[in-house]
Amino acid sequence: MNLVKLGNLLKDKRNQMGLSLRDASKLIGISHNYLSIIEKAKDPRSESPIKPTIDTLKMISDAYNLNINNLLELAGYEDIVIEKVKYRDNNKQDVEKIADEILDYFYESGDITEEEKKTGKLSPEKRKQLYKTFKVALDMYKNFYND
Repeated sequence: MNLVKLGNLLKDKRNQMGLSLRDASKLIGISHNYLSIIEKAKDPRSESPIKPTIDTLKMISDAYNLNINNLLELAGYEDIVIEKVKYRDNNKQDVEKIADEILDYFYESGDITEEEKKTGKLSPEKRKQLYKTFKVALDMYKNFYND
């Protein structure tokens, strides 16, 4: 993990693109304060290292056109490698696999019960959370993995 190197890479890329912190944060979809903290690699209040989430790194990767695997490694997610595959429109098996993996994740993390997983009967709040996660995963699958 090298959060300082990650922060420097992101700052250099932002400057290379001629973007202010505010403009870059709008492009990425995060606050300018959070982007500044990521670039500095530490929380200014506590001086603690800041490790961005995988979702945040994906958003940065998309906005800056950077390799997600390099960002993941620098952020300390060495065990995660995103392989490049082709998205096939209307491939029901791929979509079902993504949905099953997300349901498994929610079940294993205790966010849904076994009964909810089997029946799909979820509270509106859980349904919204699941939908958001599924949408992010599907968008990543569609947009990022295409050549």
